[in-house]
Amino acid sequence: MPTEAKALKSMKAQERRWQAEDDARTLARVNTITEDPARLKRAQTQATRMQKDAEKEANSLRKVSGGKPRLTNSTPPKPKIKSPAKRGSVPKKVIKKAVKSVSAKRKGKK
Repeated sequence: MPTEAKALKSMKAQERRWQAEDDARTLARVNTITEDPARLKRAQTQATRMQKDAEKEANSLRKVSGGKPRLTNSTPPKPKIKSPAKRGSVPKKVIKKAVKSVSAKRKGKK
């Protein structure tokens, strides 16, 4: 067993070293791309295309799974804000701050 533990520890250390080398290469590529405006623009355009393709595939999977598909390039619906359950459930400090903010905006418009 002790030799297996040593081997496992050695494998983990090797994996971390390989990961660090790969990360260093990735960061070097990032620098190369960001220093070339035309290349960066092409990469951003391609990322947009890839995002649209991924959204189409996700919609197909949602249909298969019984979920509702989202429209491409649409923003998710905003959550509905529930009104307080009972009167007085909103702290007075919050109300006063909101009233001050609205009053200040109205005074600035006049």
